[in-house]
Amino acid sequence: MVEDVDLDQMLDLTTPWCLRVAATLHLPEHIAAGHTDIAELALMTGCDQDALHAVLAHLVSRGVFIEKSPGQFACNRAADQLAEPGRFISAPAAIGVASVMGRALRDGRWWYYLDDGLYGSYSGQMYDHAAYPLTALVADSATHSSVLAGPTCDSIDVIGEQLELPKLDIGDLIVGRMMGAYTWASASEFNFFPRATVLALDQGRLLCDGDRG
Repeated sequence: MVEDVDLDQMLDLTTPWCLRVAATLHLPEHIAAGHTDIAELALMTGCDQDALHAVLAHLVSRGVFIEKSPGQFACNRAADQLAEPGRFISAPAAIGVASVMGRALRDGRWWYYLDDGLYGSYSGQMYDHAAYPLTALVADSATHSSVLAGPTCDSIDVIGEQLELPKLDIGDLIVGRMMGAYTWASASEFNFFPRATVLALDQGRLLCDGDRG
């Protein structure tokens, strides 16, 4: 018979409720998108700043999120899982590859126009506040202030601003990682630009339709 039962610990709903609040307010997504300051997070979510800070501080004490400095938060593995378990599991399974189809030097910054963008595979930036790690497949180590934009000529079709990238030429490739969830599925063919082609690989071998199942 168990006699020493900690009822206070068993009845404590603080952590579950804080997790529910963080998930409902999409705090992991907001923080991953660069909104790391508690004042900005409170403004974006319509919450009292002190109350929101208390929620995040409690979760930090339980290993969810990191408070890098007072009022400045970052995601960790647990926070990424909280944001979207499905995305956490499937996102690493896919990468996106886009090529540079145009460029222009504007106000000292290079603008590179890709054959994929916010209306395509990067639609998760709009709908899910996703942030995809980007890499230029160029050997040059010197970088310049750059902007990556999509092909549609729409003003919101901008993948990333204030990026430090090597100078790119037409045809150079940009790789987006962690793109296995909610990317191609929510893409459109706005302005007649087709969605990206999906290729399935198994240990470097290209799979045909008959191989899947």
